[in-house]
Amino acid sequence: MVSLRRLQHFLVLAEEGAFSRAARRLHLTQPALTRSMQTLEESLGLQLLERRHDGITLTSAGSAMLARAKRVLGEAGAMQSEAEQIRGIEVGQVNFGVGVLPEAVFLEEVLARQAAERPHLTVHADISSWVRLYERLQRDELDFVVAMTRSLPPISGYRIIPLPPQHQGYFVRGSHPLAGAGAGEIRARLQGYPLLSPEMPAAAKERIARLFGKPAFDEIGGLRCDNAPMLKRLALRSDVVLFSTRENLREELLRGEFVWLPVMSEAEGVLDLSLVYPEHRYLSPAARWMMERIQAYFRE
Repeated sequence: MVSLRRLQHFLVLAEEGAFSRAARRLHLTQPALTRSMQTLEESLGLQLLERRHDGITLTSAGSAMLARAKRVLGEAGAMQSEAEQIRGIEVGQVNFGVGVLPEAVFLEEVLARQAAERPHLTVHADISSWVRLYERLQRDELDFVVAMTRSLPPISGYRIIPLPPQHQGYFVRGSHPLAGAGAGEIRARLQGYPLLSPEMPAAAKERIARLFGKPAFDEIGGLRCDNAPMLKRLALRSDVVLFSTRENLREELLRGEFVWLPVMSEAEGVLDLSLVYPEHRYLSPAARWMMERIQAYFRE
């Protein structure tokens, strides 16, 4: 049986024209390369090389076998590349969605690791509201979604892989008039301040409207925007109330730049974060790899 390794040795030797140079290029000893060529000749039953004091030349049989070796090695390389595409990890594609608040917690770090480990993987990450991401998931436009499942409709026909929960709440900058006030005073004065938040699902809008003492969510002034970093910057520059998560504001809370408003219990603030994908959907190796990287990040 002719091995691809010996064919590669033969190809390099023919290119270099000398055992010494070919051995250096192949990181082999010269005796090892000599043995490899002898074994190849024995396997084929042909003399491939004419050995001279200043190098080697190919016999007529050697020239014919060299052309064949190039084709065989080329096909082997193409086969390997196709196998990698089938595996889909190195050169595959992943389409997934992430909500606005979780995105700010993990996405940049996970994508940086992906770029280092799998630089040729094509990744499309849709950062948007839960409602829009869920619609895209239903249309099979996304492989999976990183979702706060309490914000989604009843999820039947979907696989749910739990991630560490997030903790929602209302936050103000350290110099805000409500910073340090008691829960009763905050509730009484809350409706006097604008609210900064991402786009919210209907159930969340109803809860927030009740908290702010408004008949409808749209009557609360402020800004709705699916850009968490910008919302954070704006909240640091003005006396507004920011809806966010502790995880998204971890560093700022430690520095005292933001203060949590105690207007809901710790239990009310817990949000179940999950990886969600349709049970019927075939997940490519690339998609499974990305899901594993996200899970690994949260295990750290």
